[in-house]
Amino acid sequence: MRPSLLSALIAASAGFAGCEHEPPPKKAPPAQPTPPPAQDPTQATPTPTPTPTPPTPMPARPPTPPPPAAGSGAGSGSAAQPAVSQACVDMAAHLATVLIDEATDPTQRATLEQEKTKIIRRTAEVCTRDGWKPEVLACFSKATTSTEMEVCAKAISLPAE
Repeated sequence: MRPSLLSALIAASAGFAGCEHEPPPKKAPPAQPTPPPAQDPTQATPTPTPTPTPPTPMPARPPTPPPPAAGSGAGSGSAAQPAVSQACVDMAAHLATVLIDEATDPTQRATLEQEKTKIIRRTAEVCTRDGWKPEVLACFSKATTSTEMEVCAKAISLPAE
C-alpha cells in the first residue's frame, strides 16, 4: 500500500529534524618546526638571507549576479531547479500552512516552519511535473485540515511503482 501524499511530506520533513548535526572536528595545532641540529660554529657556513617575495595581488572578484526572477526555474543550488506553475505554488503554500497550523508538538511545528520553503517547492514541483488537474488544486486550496487534504490526494493519479 502506498503512503498518502501528506504523510509522505510529513515523513520527509521529519527526516530533516532527525539528522544529527555535529560540529566539525577541531583542527590540530600547527606542527612546531624542528630546530636544526647543533653545529660546530667553526665549521658553519654562512647561509644567504632569502630575498622576500612581493605579495601576490588578489584577483578581482566578479560581480555578484542578480537573483533569479521568480518562476525562472533557476535557484541557488548547484543545479537549476525545474520551473513550476504558479497555481501549484499557491496550492503547495496553502498545504504547508495547514500542516504547520495543525502541528501540536512544538518540535514538529518548528521543524515544519524551518522546512516550509522546501515543502512548498517539492510539492509544487510534483504538482507541475505530474500535471495535477485544476479540480485537485481547487480541492487542496479549499481544504482546511489534513483530513480534507487526504481526500483530495486520492484524486491524484500517481504513477505505478
